[in-house]
Amino acid sequence: MGATQAANSGPAESVSARIEALKAAALASAAAGDFPGAIASFEQLLAYDPRNAAILSNLAKLHYRSGDLMRALARFAEAHAAAPGNEALRADLLNAHGVVGNDFMERGKFAEAIAHFREMLARDPANVGARVNLANALELSGLRAELGDFLPGVAPDRIGRHVLIACMPKSGSTFLKEVLCALTGWDDVPFAYAYMQNEQELHLPSLIRVAYDNTITQQHCRATGPNMQIMQGFAIRPIVLVRRLEDIVLSLCDFYDAGAVTNTFFGAVWPKLDKAGKLDLIVDHVMPWYAGFYASWERAVKLGRLDCLFVTYEEMIAGKPGTVKRVADFLGLGKTAQDCAAVVAAIDGDAARTRFNKGVAGRGAAALSASQKDRLRRLVAAYGDVDLGRLGLAG
Repeated sequence: MGATQAANSGPAESVSARIEALKAAALASAAAGDFPGAIASFEQLLAYDPRNAAILSNLAKLHYRSGDLMRALARFAEAHAAAPGNEALRADLLNAHGVVGNDFMERGKFAEAIAHFREMLARDPANVGARVNLANALELSGLRAELGDFLPGVAPDRIGRHVLIACMPKSGSTFLKEVLCALTGWDDVPFAYAYMQNEQELHLPSLIRVAYDNTITQQHCRATGPNMQIMQGFAIRPIVLVRRLEDIVLSLCDFYDAGAVTNTFFGAVWPKLDKAGKLDLIVDHVMPWYAGFYASWERAVKLGRLDCLFVTYEEMIAGKPGTVKRVADFLGLGKTAQDCAAVVAAIDGDAARTRFNKGVAGRGAAALSASQKDRLRRLVAAYGDVDLGRLGLAG
């Protein structure tokens, strides 16, 4: 009996001893900086236990320290698959995708980088680093965002339709928004995080909250990279509403005099200025935002990033039903000219609802000095070749 036990225990002890010897060799090699030797020992260990998460993780870290990022990523993925409930291994895998993605970014291989950042977001939609890196890679490459970048696993046909009126302040945007809400029956939903002095970027959590609804949004936002990516992902084709800059200067002056200066940072200064000083302040410190707004949307169209419809305040007030019909056709709303005219007639004239001020085109030309007009042109000209006609600055 004793002889039989001894015979049976020999091979098992031999394997166990071999495993312990390989572990010792792997750890010793790693401590000495001999990464190839440590990798060779761990690979031999893996033959005894191919789904051992600890061995796979050690191999991944050794490949990483050796500079072999892709092999490290593959081993991190295997380790996570072997122990999917292990949060440390999940974090290692996410970090590995981030490292590989950043490496591709630095080498200008944006498509490859984007694939890794998307994998990170698919596994962890709240990962801030992956979100920022993906936005940067998309902007630098000119590649388009996808719905899955924001709602992983959701098919585009499941979400609602979202209409964005990207507008200059004081351009009649509230009127257009009210008309479109009445025309469609869709809700007016803001996508800004907050207003007052805040920049009205598209706030992704606000959009995700109503992703499956149909919405109309009126927002003073520029075509920044992140804003464009959100619009690409959610298939938003914006209406870009602009107005003659000279008229906006005068309209803003009236607006601030009526109390809206509280939305700015110069409320303490405003009451002390005469009319010329107020116009100067608006031209020099407010209108640069308008120039950037307009240039950003022209750039978005020229680069093929977005499909936009430009509408001017002047053409809208000159022919409201026709303008609304053009907007409805662009959006594919299936509305007739009679539908559009009826809604305009129902809403037109309600100043409290539409916030129309004086609604007169061209009155800024007489109010501004030659110097103020020239400064407006130079603000826009700083952005290169843009259509000055839409802004009333041509000629």
